[in-house]
Amino acid sequence: MIKRFSLCLVFLPFVSVASPQQFKNVATLMSEYNDYSPDIGAFKVLSEEPLKIQISPKVMKGENDESIKMASYKASVYAAYRTLLQTPAKSVSITVVPLSFDLSKHEKSYLTGQKLSFSLTKEQALKIAGRAGGTNSPDKIIGSDGYEWTDSFNSCCYLEAGNPGLEKFVKDLIK
Repeated sequence: MIKRFSLCLVFLPFVSVASPQQFKNVATLMSEYNDYSPDIGAFKVLSEEPLKIQISPKVMKGENDESIKMASYKASVYAAYRTLLQTPAKSVSITVVPLSFDLSKHEKSYLTGQKLSFSLTKEQALKIAGRAGGTNSPDKIIGSDGYEWTDSFNSCCYLEAGNPGLEKFVKDLIK
């Protein structure tokens, strides 16, 4: 009997749930992914304790307000969920300020008139994601590769046409 039980265990498939890759702090995370480069001013740690960061989506001079708003919303989700799920941070205050590039003049400027700020805890972030699409655990938000959003999180919370969609999801985050 014991031999059969042991034999069955050998043939059982092992399922592991990979949690998102972890980083010692948000600066290391942002440096690793380089989606919002500190070198050009697209990411800044404003304070370590309490954690306050600024993220700046890159936009081109002349982009319409709707495009800039959507870029800011995506940066909001990115900053909140990467910080809270891939670092030891339990809470974060996020300021989003679009960074406009004028390629003809080789200039950049922050669009402070379109700034938004909010604070969020890890617990709140998971609850909001859970309400939006049943994605209430880190491994249901960030894929096993540690980089990509899962399909369910992407479709409910990161795509403009998702359900509830990016705009509604971010409005819940910044309440």
